[in-house]
Amino acid sequence: MKNLNDETMAKALSGGTSLEKRANEQADLKKVNEEAKKENGGKDKGKDKSKNVDKNGSNSNSPDGSSKTKSGIADFGKKQGIKALDKLVTDDGGAIDETKKAYKKSKKAYKQTKKIAKRIKQAVKGITRFVRWCLALGPIGWLILIIVFGALFSTAKAVNNVKVESEAGVVERNLNAKDEADLLENSEAVGNGLNVGNGAGATGGLLGAGQVNNGQLNNKEKVIVLFMDCDSDKSKSSENGSSGKVSSKTPSRKDWLTEGTQAYKNAKEAFDLWTSKGLSGEAAAGIIGWTNTEGGWQVVGRAEGHYADIVEENSLKFGIVPLVGAGYPTGKTGKAEGGGGIYQFTPYSKFADLKDEKWENAREMNEFVAKAIAGGDWNASMDMTGGNHSFEDMAKETDPEKATLMWQAYERGAPGAIKQDEKKSDAKKANEVFNKAKVKFDASKFNENFGKGKSGGKKDGKSSDSQVVRKCQDSHSGGTGWAAHKTGKVNYKEPAMWKHDKLPDDLKEYALNPESVGLKYKDSASWELLCYSYGQCTDLTANLMYRLWEKDGKHSLKNTRGNGFEVVDMLVVAFGGSADSEPRAGAAFSTGAGEQHTGVVSHVFENGDILIVEQNVAGFSGDGNHETRTWSYRYITKDHYSGNGGYTAWKFYDPEKRGYKLSGDAKAMA
Repeated sequence: MKNLNDETMAKALSGGTSLEKRANEQADLKKVNEEAKKENGGKDKGKDKSKNVDKNGSNSNSPDGSSKTKSGIADFGKKQGIKALDKLVTDDGGAIDETKKAYKKSKKAYKQTKKIAKRIKQAVKGITRFVRWCLALGPIGWLILIIVFGALFSTAKAVNNVKVESEAGVVERNLNAKDEADLLENSEAVGNGLNVGNGAGATGGLLGAGQVNNGQLNNKEKVIVLFMDCDSDKSKSSENGSSGKVSSKTPSRKDWLTEGTQAYKNAKEAFDLWTSKGLSGEAAAGIIGWTNTEGGWQVVGRAEGHYADIVEENSLKFGIVPLVGAGYPTGKTGKAEGGGGIYQFTPYSKFADLKDEKWENAREMNEFVAKAIAGGDWNASMDMTGGNHSFEDMAKETDPEKATLMWQAYERGAPGAIKQDEKKSDAKKANEVFNKAKVKFDASKFNENFGKGKSGGKKDGKSSDSQVVRKCQDSHSGGTGWAAHKTGKVNYKEPAMWKHDKLPDDLKEYALNPESVGLKYKDSASWELLCYSYGQCTDLTANLMYRLWEKDGKHSLKNTRGNGFEVVDMLVVAFGGSADSEPRAGAAFSTGAGEQHTGVVSHVFENGDILIVEQNVAGFSGDGNHETRTWSYRYITKDHYSGNGGYTAWKFYDPEKRGYKLSGDAKAMA
């Protein structure tokens, strides 16, 4: 925009005439007036009483005074002219003063506009820096951006109209009866002596002193009316498993403990379902308390990363897609998927597709979990009490705080991210509210729904540390060259990966065959350790390392803890030693947090590059290929695992340094 200088602005306000020219004209008029006065003998205009009489006292109208008459007429005309000029100068209606005032105001407004523009520019720079900072953080930063802008959007959406009025009769709409009722209800709190006539008021209104009648202002006092959308229950309801409707009204999270709210109904229904299957009231309360800080109970089909409580804007049923981060598992969509629902199923498609009605059916969601546990989806080693309890142990528990920590054996979240005190507090509250009848464990109902052994009857839910039964050694013709350190030359570059049965011939002698140690492809019986779904990278590392290494004739290297990038650290904690930066054949690896992956080193080549065996690779193995209990191979350069080229350095764990030995049955593919 073109900058306006002071003179241009003043000229515009004074009708196109510059102030300097106007002032000069006024000065000239004053000068003429002064000169006229001097010629008139210094007398004031209109003050000479002898203006119609000559010096001799003769009447100027007499025939003898014709010359005097002409002189008198001339004097009279001069005096009238002087009078007119004087009036123009002294009685201009304050035009000059008004022009000066207008000029000063415009100048002040101009300066203020410059200041505001400067502040806006600074604000834009600040916002830009903030956005760049968030983007640089990766997924965490993206989440911060979504939360911040989501909050700003919600605030802007709440205020439908802000109207400032200074003249009577200028309003956007007439105030209605509901406005009047709201205003009358709150007028005492306003405390400004406001009088309200029929149909006047404002929802959440803030008004100055004066009267409002039928939407019209009866004086010129400034009135500010905020028309807020205070009714949050306008959206359509949706079905769920209990009452058939989920209101869009958004009470606070605490309302899951308040009888009559939708969150309470959803939580109570889940509590009743679990106790109907034989669990004690305390065990059921442990589940309810845990899930309150997962998906929560207000929105049954909550999409991960969407934290508000309006069903239509946060549920997968309405097409809301969960947010994902690095390392998230691949779902049925063929892409990485975030979590969804009360239990935050990840990937979400393991429960239902996007927009499926089941996302707002609480009963069906709880039945899905019960069925999964009955099928063995319980990893006792993840029990946060440290007791490796079976699901039956948890079902019998009479302490809700202990029960909720045992539930981690099903959830299997990252231990470091779980707020145990919060979980225990919610479990205790759930027990007080929902378990007033002190429901006892019912063995017959439990066995009917879960059966002995289905839910992990043993303390760890898995086999003992005894020797693993494997195929005979001569059933595999592969050699042991895979374990030889830094041998062999091949010509591969990243990305290079293969399905388990598609390896090039020149790599087969370096490729560890998991079946040689008894871990069979897509075989549920041989995959004994469950970390997540049997289709994740952690599931392969746990089962292959367990079968590959032995100590004192036993296979005891059992670890099911940690996300992919945490597995090596968990092995260090469980079995001692330290993480290495250099790989060895048979060692477990963990990538950095960015890649969030784990697997087993199959071979280290002469140049330091490695061949790895892994699971959960899109299009090749595991959940990434819509299958479980599988593996695939990949070629990794030394630069990659060393942390060059934009990667984070990998960590390795070699059990041989802790007294373990490779199984004698371990063979290559050829």
